[in-house]
Amino acid sequence: MAAPVLSAAQIDAMSPAELDEALALLESRPKFTIAEFAGKHEPQYKFLADRSHRKHVMCARQAGKSQGCDALMLDRALGRPNSTWLMLGLNGPQIRTNNWEPIWTRLFSRFGGLSGVRHNDTRMVSTFPNGSRVIFGGTDDAKHIKNLLGGRLDGGGIIIDECQDQGHVLDELLDSILPPMMSLTSELVLAGVFPDAPAGRFWRESGWIQVDGRFVQRTDGGWSRHNWGRLANVHTPEAREVLRRYMADTGLNEDDPQIMRDWGGRPAFDPTATAYRYAVERNGYVADIPEWLVKLYETQKDAKGRDLLFCHPMRDGKKDGARHGLMAATPRPGVRIVGFAIDPGSTSDRVSIQGWGWGDKDSHDVQHLFDWTTPRAAQLTTGQIFAMAGVAQSMFSQRGLYVMKWRYDAGSSQNTIDNLQNDYGLPVILAAKKADLKGQVDRNNDLLTGGRAKIMIGSALEQDYQRARWDKQARERGQYKWASAWHPDPSEAGRYGLQDYFDAFEKPETPTVFDDPLLKRIMAANMSGDDKPNYG
Repeated sequence: MAAPVLSAAQIDAMSPAELDEALALLESRPKFTIAEFAGKHEPQYKFLADRSHRKHVMCARQAGKSQGCDALMLDRALGRPNSTWLMLGLNGPQIRTNNWEPIWTRLFSRFGGLSGVRHNDTRMVSTFPNGSRVIFGGTDDAKHIKNLLGGRLDGGGIIIDECQDQGHVLDELLDSILPPMMSLTSELVLAGVFPDAPAGRFWRESGWIQVDGRFVQRTDGGWSRHNWGRLANVHTPEAREVLRRYMADTGLNEDDPQIMRDWGGRPAFDPTATAYRYAVERNGYVADIPEWLVKLYETQKDAKGRDLLFCHPMRDGKKDGARHGLMAATPRPGVRIVGFAIDPGSTSDRVSIQGWGWGDKDSHDVQHLFDWTTPRAAQLTTGQIFAMAGVAQSMFSQRGLYVMKWRYDAGSSQNTIDNLQNDYGLPVILAAKKADLKGQVDRNNDLLTGGRAKIMIGSALEQDYQRARWDKQARERGQYKWASAWHPDPSEAGRYGLQDYFDAFEKPETPTVFDDPLLKRIMAANMSGDDKPNYG
């Protein structure tokens, strides 16, 4: 009897003699143990032997990660009667093609002692004689996930695979769906590969941070963490020779970020992979939310009673993961000036308003203070956009800050900026300076790499800084344009909003806003003690 993986129908159709023969074949092979499975693959064995409540596994592809995750479920299902284990991939077809068929079912061909296990191939469910179940599914159907989870996972667990590509779904699972289901005896595994850029929830939970130019891994955060690369997989002994040929063909060496990630299992990133040089350890900060923003979330109306759209805390879009909503921060001491800009986007893009704050000539730091961004294809009217702009103008100017003239990407239309002072309390709006895209991005990067730009963590602008890329084909022609996979509307508004900052600090020989009589009066009040503005 050659086929050790038997469906319920096959077992039921067997004669007693055939069933005895099949069971004898199964019993003649090695019993499943994690030591037998992992062999000399030490990092994989340490992961399988780890009984921590929460495990984070970030590896390279073909390093044995998925095999290890399946072996963990098999080990726990055999040893914990009546437990339920779930493997969640990106979607049903993906998890069937990449895991259920080539990995999970083959485990039963390799090890004995698994007689009586029944497989429902259609539903991708394996049921064990001891009452345990292993279930495969996709995260693309949140309703299906909730049905699968049902009650508490006492003694059971869940593995979320391909975490680097899960987007907002991973946030939803970790923050709302899973916590009520997990018990003290449950296990949660986040599994995936090293991302191309240090961004996303999976990366943030990995514990890797940059210190003095090199990556070190924290041991806090409630995760037991495991990392390894292809060279650690002893079950692919040809890996070293494959790497040697690959480096010979490409001219790369072992110091290349891709080689370090995929083969060495260490975080390393090409700083040119994304257009912006944002690093959360260097540039990110947690916003101190002002009281006026909390009240605005509650009312979602401006001072004249007009509805404010997308006036809610920042969240990820369900379709594309693009952040949208409203964020603001309390200005830090020394911030005296605020610059804003609006990118209305196209019919398929996002609308975004970005605000920056900075101080006098002695400080060249700039603080990201305001971010209002809509979902893609929101198709707002100019009135709906300017209503939120008016709120930003009012909230910051009332707190003693000098608000610069606004910047607006109005295209060829000038009518859209008429009557803004009377209707929305906005000063004269200047056309955004859109020329020299590459030069503006480079100046923005100077602020980021120098640690002088502080960006609100969780904002749409931060997400753009982590994802915006140049179009490769255009770059080969010597041109700079955004890659179509991610159009960075918030960062477009961000670079427009920095224009007055750059004008002030890059051209000190020309008259600047620091010579403005009103600004001088405000700055004098800021220094007088009793009249110091309340930034709450």
